[in-house]
Amino acid sequence: MDGALALLLIYPGGGRLLVTLPFTLGMVVPVVFRRKYPVAAFAAVIAVGALQVLLIRRPVGADLSVLIVLYTLAACRPRRISLRGLAICLAGAAVATWRWHPVHPVDGLYTVGVETALFGGPVLLAWLLGDSARWRRG
Repeated sequence: MDGALALLLIYPGGGRLLVTLPFTLGMVVPVVFRRKYPVAAFAAVIAVGALQVLLIRRPVGADLSVLIVLYTLAACRPRRISLRGLAICLAGAAVATWRWHPVHPVDGLYTVGVETALFGGPVLLAWLLGDSARWRRG
């Protein structure tokens, strides 16, 4: 099941396959192992995702792996651990927003706010859903 999910996350992204393939694989392969090793899968995806944000000027489809491993971390580990993961992901969303769309004087605060919400909103939702699943299993 997790292997099929990982396959869905592989998307070449408009002819940039050679550039994005290492990042895509680095973020998708840990999804396969997320249930057995949630902390390690999260750490691997975050490390590769951080490199991707620094080296590539646009997001790739495999970035959804961050949401999946954060959900799993929140669903499978104590809240004190998953809150650290949430903080890391929210910080990463802010950096990605800044890196992929630097603020120019022409851009308004509204544009920056919308982009931050587009990156940070799904992160918060993934954590909330995972934390809720862990709480219900109680």
